Amino acid sequence: HPLPSGLRRIAWVHPQKTGTSFGTVLVHYANDSLPKSVGMPNMPTRQATGDFIFHYPYHVWFKDVFWHQGKNVDDFGSHNVVTEAVYEKWKGHFFQLFRDPARRAVSFYQDKYVKLLGNPSEAMSLEANARLHAGHCLRFVEPRCHGGHTGLAVRPTGACYFDEQVKARLDEGWAYVGITDEFDVSICLFHAKFGGKCSPNEQQNIRPSDYKFGHTSRRDPVRDADELRAKYVDVQDTKLYNYAVE
Repeated sequence: HPLPSGLRRIAWVHPQKTGTSFGTVLVHYANDSLPKSVGMPNMPTRQATGDFIFHYPYHVWFKDVFWHQGKNVDDFGSHNVVTEAVYEKWKGHFFQLFRDPARRAVSFYQDKYVKLLGNPSEAMSLEANARLHAGHCLRFVEPRCHGGHTGLAVRPTGACYFDEQVKARLDEGWAYVGITDEFDVSICLFHAKFGGKCSPNEQQNIRPSDYKFGHTSRRDPVRDADELRAKYVDVQDTKLYNYAVE
C-alpha cells in the first residue's frame, strides 16, 4: 500500500527515554492503510523502530515521509539531533514528546546506564549521572549546543541555554508537542489535531524501563525523581519542558 510521495512529512525528534511507543502513532498517521494492529515491536534490547522498518520498508509504505539519516543502521526513531540543515529542511514538520527532566533522568540512569553497565556496584550515583547529561533534551532541539551523538547521550560542545531563540524555533518548527508523562492524553490530543482515532495498541508502553535491575526490589521511579529534584535540577531542560507543557 504505497503512500503518495509528499503527502505527509514527519521528523520525529526522539531524545532517549521520552517514548519509543510514540512511533506507533506516527506510522499510522503517516499511512492509514497500515493494519490497525501494527505498532512498534516490544524489543527492550534492540532498536524497535528499525525492526519495524525492516517489515514495513520506507520505499513501500513511507516514501519521502520520514526524516532519517539514510543509513542501513538508521531509522526514523533513532536518537538524531536536529542540525541547522535538518531544521531548515523539515521546518514545520517536527514531532516530539517531552518528559519531566527528573523522571527522564531516573529512567535513563536505570535503563541506559546501570543496566548497560552490568554491575550496579560500579555505577556512579543518579545525581552524578543527571549532572553529566544535563541539557540532554535541549541539545536535540538546538544546534548551537549539541556535539553529535555518542553511545549513551548527546554530549555538549559548550554552554547550552534555553532562550527566546529556542522558543521561536519550537513555535515555528514543531508541528506537534506532547508530554510523555501524560502519554494517553497526548495521544488523544494528537488525534484531535491531526484526525484519526485512539487505538489500544497506540497506548501500550512497548519499552518500559527496568527499575528492578541491580536492586533487591523494584525501585520507585516517582520517589527517585522527587529525591533527585531535592538535590539537583537540570535547569535548561526544565525550562524547555515547562515551555512544552504550556
